[in-house]
Order: sequence, then structure tokens, then C-alpha cells
Amino acid sequence: MDIEEITNNIKTKLGDEESGKIADDLASLLIHDKSLNDSLTNKDKEIQKLRDDKDLLVNANANLLLKIPAGRETDEDFGSKPSEAAPKQFDFRSCFKDGKFKR
Repeated sequence: MDIEEITNNIKTKLGDEESGKIADDLASLLIHDKSLNDSLTNKDKEIQKLRDDKDLLVNANANLLLKIPAGRETDEDFGSKPSEAAPKQFDFRSCFKDGKFKR
């Protein structure tokens, strides 16, 4: 109902003098109700947008987790060089062949 229709209904039921007393209060209540409904509608839209964003982020996070390999972690996974084998000990016998010094 429109505010004008409501005030006309009050005038016909109560008369001009009594309707004037409460018409302004009823109009302010209706306006306040309309602003509350608009506010709730805006909040509902905002909540839906946040839910959509959350779903998008959860999906992106799941895709990123799928790219991470599962299993044993090694030094190569973290960008460090693999450790080299310990150097062999020097053997003096390798310098000689048939009892003579190699050149």
C-alpha cells in the first residue's frame, strides 16, 4: 500500500482530526520499514558475493594443493645442491707401476 492510501483509509475510519494525529507517525514507520528492507536486501547481496568469493578461493586453494607433490622431501625440492660424495683417499701405490714411478 502507498502512504497516501493508508492516510485516506485512516481519515475515513477516524475522521480528519484524529487521522492527522497518527498519520505522520504511520508515514515515518512505513518509511523506516522501507529503508530496513532495502538495507536487508543490500546485506543479502553482500553476503552472497562473499560466499561466491569464498567458494572461488577454496577452489583456487584446492588447485594449488594438487600441484604440490606428496611424498618424501629431499634437498632438491628446496633448491639446495645434493651433497657430493666424500673424496677418495689418496693411495701412494697408484703412483707406481711395476715398482717404478709413473709419469
